[in-house]
Amino acid sequence: MEHTQQKQITEALMQLALTESEAIFVRLAEIIVHAKRKEYLAALGTFQGLDEQFKFLGSELEVTARIPRP
Repeated sequence: MEHTQQKQITEALMQLALTESEAIFVRLAEIIVHAKRKEYLAALGTFQGLDEQFKFLGSELEVTARIPRP
């Protein structure tokens, strides 16, 4: 793969990772708000699925880290 393609793929993956990180941050903030309001069922509902988001983010970062650098 040529350098320009590698760079474009890396940048796209990092943009995706940043977007996913921001989504995780928002969900964590929502959990805090629900917990402070003693809305425990809502907090739990928001929490569920976070593990999948973290796994997805981890996969994105692993793939990005493995792209050969010139």
